[in-house]
Amino acid sequence: MTQPQPSLPSTLQKLLDIAPVLKELFYDDDIMFAIADTEKFLYYSRSKSLDAGVKVGDRYYEHDVLGRISRSKKREVMVSPPEYGPPFRSLGVPVFEGNTWVGMLILGISLHKEFEMLNVVNALEKISGQVQQHSHALLAQTEELSASVEEIVGNAKTVTDKSKEIDGVVSFIKGVSQQSNLLGLNAAIEAARAGEHGKTFSVVASEIRKLAVNSHEASVRIESSLGGIGTGIESISVRLGEISQAVQEQATDSENFIRIIEELDTISTKLNAYVAMLTTTEK
Repeated sequence: MTQPQPSLPSTLQKLLDIAPVLKELFYDDDIMFAIADTEKFLYYSRSKSLDAGVKVGDRYYEHDVLGRISRSKKREVMVSPPEYGPPFRSLGVPVFEGNTWVGMLILGISLHKEFEMLNVVNALEKISGQVQQHSHALLAQTEELSASVEEIVGNAKTVTDKSKEIDGVVSFIKGVSQQSNLLGLNAAIEAARAGEHGKTFSVVASEIRKLAVNSHEASVRIESSLGGIGTGIESISVRLGEISQAVQEQATDSENFIRIIEELDTISTKLNAYVAMLTTTEK
């Protein structure tokens, strides 16, 4: 209950008369309020979670919102000084009796939700920065891997081309062995015709045919081995192509992810600016 005070300006007295109603009105919205004359508090009501520890009769500080109003004689907004406990948003207006300044009406609005939001935004910015840093590193590694895969694919193609060249050499050896075998066969026939005089020539012809047979068998083995190598290289090339495509897709995903993180970082910056605006000491 507020008691009429002697020699109190009627404007202030009217505010004191409706103070209990204002108390009920503001309490659930976590807003405390006070009424002061030009020197001290005349009325104070805490809110659900805020209590500045003010008592009727206490003088206000020169550096709080009341001190500002006493100097400017106009509406002032600021974050409360530490003398009043946890920070809150102070909003005050001067009260006039005619043209004479006689007091002030002050509201204290909780900043608990704003500071909680600020903590969330700061945490979000920190996480966003870390993820963005790792994403850039991942993209760089992906690009390096892509370059390495492309180099390996190129080397595999070179090996495939070289194996085809060796195929040509093997084909040549086959042709030589066939001709040598034919030459040895002809030489054996001629040696048989020569009879006793062709024995030495017969031995040479036999060795030529053996060489032809061995060359043919070697060329077949080489051809078989090269075929296996070629199949293996072809399989590797196919797999490397698939890996290269997967790496490219991963690089694209990384770039998209980085863009998303950058957008998130932009949103965090805007949220931070918004919270800073809510908690600023400026008007």
